[in-house]
Amino acid sequence: MGNNHSFHHKLKLSISSSCSSSSTVIEKESGICRDSFLDGLVNLLNDDYIYRMIGGAAEKSQLLNELSFRSWNSYFSSPINTNLKLGGIKVLEYGCGSADWIMTMATLYPESKFIGADSSQIFPTNCMPKNVSFVHIDTCKELPFENDQFDYIYIMDFFAYIPEKNIEQLNFPELVRILKPGGWLEICDGDGRAFKNMGPKSTLFLDLLSITLRNWGIRPLSAIEILSNCYEQHFDNFHSESKVVKTKEELVYLVFHHIISHIKRPLLEFTSINSEKFYEILASTKKEFHECDGSIELCRLYAQKSMNFMHEI
Repeated sequence: MGNNHSFHHKLKLSISSSCSSSSTVIEKESGICRDSFLDGLVNLLNDDYIYRMIGGAAEKSQLLNELSFRSWNSYFSSPINTNLKLGGIKVLEYGCGSADWIMTMATLYPESKFIGADSSQIFPTNCMPKNVSFVHIDTCKELPFENDQFDYIYIMDFFAYIPEKNIEQLNFPELVRILKPGGWLEICDGDGRAFKNMGPKSTLFLDLLSITLRNWGIRPLSAIEILSNCYEQHFDNFHSESKVVKTKEELVYLVFHHIISHIKRPLLEFTSINSEKFYEILASTKKEFHECDGSIELCRLYAQKSMNFMHEI
């Protein structure tokens, strides 16, 4: 499943940063995917003011895609590699962010068609592979696609921040609707239980995050459970994979730091600390990440839409 290294070993591509602010440079050397943005960002870990340097959703998308690739050594787990290479299939990345995953996939599989959909519109607008296009969507409305349109749908880090009601009544049913019978739906996501055995200061922020999500109507422990139940109703060949990554891996700290620093305002509503103290405590969590035996668990869920699926009339 995923991508085998014999296929990728010789790949060395460059998407010039002059084409788009979201563009990256990707290299394949000895089977390892590198991103120029990440190399620079990891170096910033030596800076006490890293929280000033990490950007918004685009950077988060890059961080999570890199962490997922390193954890699985592949860009996906669904058994579609052969079909992608043969071409002629249609792929949707739902919630594509800065489009790092879909731009890479489109380059690796030039014979297949890729569409990225997101509400933020931070995806590239020029200098794209010919087999890529993007659509602006509203995640609170029906998707602008016909029934049974896609052979494969990929989603990363989306459902953990969506209210349970929305997932069950809108988002997931819409994905089922636009996926072809026999097509694969894959979701890479964490949940409120993703971080384990953390230090006291890191735990403080995770508890604040949990409170904030609940205040937004999101049950932090429910994402994987909800998705598993949704899969059972509409799909065959359900698979669930998980990878445990130690927090000593600096990329894990970058993900944590990015998430916490970018929801500072709502987190502070539940404490008496000021902004300066917030960043002081957050900076000290780096030491905990290296000294504690903490870990993060990532999940990939994928399944095949039933061939007998019938749309409601």
